[in-house]
Amino acid sequence: MRTIVAAVSFFATPTLEISKATRTILDLGWTEGEKLPEGWVVTFSKDVPEGVDDPEAELREAMGSYWIDATELGQLLKEMKGAS
Repeated sequence: MRTIVAAVSFFATPTLEISKATRTILDLGWTEGEKLPEGWVVTFSKDVPEGVDDPEAELREAMGSYWIDATELGQLLKEMKGAS
């Protein structure tokens, strides 16, 4: 077993969908960790068996069209800072 820690951004998630997405992630066996205000990021962790190639795939699936990868989040935050 190995512990995976992943960051999920709720930046693009409508407010009414955040609880639903979080519940889906928790139901998949992930544990909620630290909440970071920058980019509405929450860390989640999960123990996964060795040999699982892409444990974050279920996070991407749970977030659906609201999934933002690190590159996209960085770009959005940069645009926000430039607009202020």
